[in-house]
Amino acid sequence: MTKLKIASAQKGDVFEDIVRINKKYRCDSARKLIGAGSICNISVGGKSIRAIVRGLQETDAPQMCLDDNLRDKLGIKLGDDVDVSLSKCNLWGETMWGWSASEPTYRISTRVALISFFLGIVSLLLGAISLWVTL
Repeated sequence: MTKLKIASAQKGDVFEDIVRINKKYRCDSARKLIGAGSICNISVGGKSIRAIVRGLQETDAPQMCLDDNLRDKLGIKLGDDVDVSLSKCNLWGETMWGWSASEPTYRISTRVALISFFLGIVSLLLGAISLWVTL
C-alpha cells in the first residue's frame, strides 16, 4: 500500500477512466512497477475500481489524480490522504473493465467483441453438429 493525496483529474482525463500516478508510486504489492497504460485494480479501504493508470510528470509528490466519477466510486474526496493498493488486471479484469467503462468507445467495442466471440463459438458448434449429422 502507498499513501497518496487525492487530486483532481486533468481536463482530458474526465470520464476516460484514467488515473494518473507518478512512476515512482505506481507499484504493486510486490513493489514491481506497473507500466503506464495498464488497466489496474485500484483499492482504497474496502472499495475498488478498475482504471487505466498513466504517468504524472508534473510533480514528484505522492498523489493520485482522478475524476469525480472514480472518486465517488471509491468514496474519497479531493485532498484526502489515502492508502492505495494497485494490482494489474488479468485478461478477465481487463474485459470487465471494458464492459463497464465510462467512455462509450471502450464500452461499445468491448461489448461488440464479446458478442462476436460468442456468436463465433455458436457458429463453430452448429457447423460441427451439421458435419456429425451428415456423416
